[in-house]
Amino acid sequence: MLLYVIFTLAAGIEAGVNEPLIGFKDLNGGTVFNFHLERNSGFTSLGVGFQGAFYQGRNEAYTLSTYGLRFRALKSGWLFAPVLEAGGDYVQRQLNPVRETGISFNYSLGVQANFTYQLLTIYPIIYYEGITDLKTQAGFIGVRLGIKHEL
Repeated sequence: MLLYVIFTLAAGIEAGVNEPLIGFKDLNGGTVFNFHLERNSGFTSLGVGFQGAFYQGRNEAYTLSTYGLRFRALKSGWLFAPVLEAGGDYVQRQLNPVRETGISFNYSLGVQANFTYQLLTIYPIIYYEGITDLKTQAGFIGVRLGIKHEL
């Protein structure tokens, strides 16, 4: 059974950019990377991954970094598939030597366009990513380009 699960996984990497949409008026755009493993279960593909993001502030000394675990679900077999991701992040804000860290909840809602050739899938994703500490809320609009290979 374990071999069946291992050989039905797909591994993928993604990279892209985010632009602040709600809150974070003092940030410029940022870069995002994601590594994930997912399994197609017929109707949906379910997966887990690691995502990181780095944002530079309008003041060059200000930075925001997030790193965390993501759970993802997307509709299998559609050219344009809805994507939902959610997970916890470790957040770090820094202004020169002053640093602030914390934990946040992140979620993403978007659309993925799947272009598949044999076992290889190349896809762009357009999405909204929200970040909250359950007291305040902020969000980004983003685009990622990914490549996925079924093992």
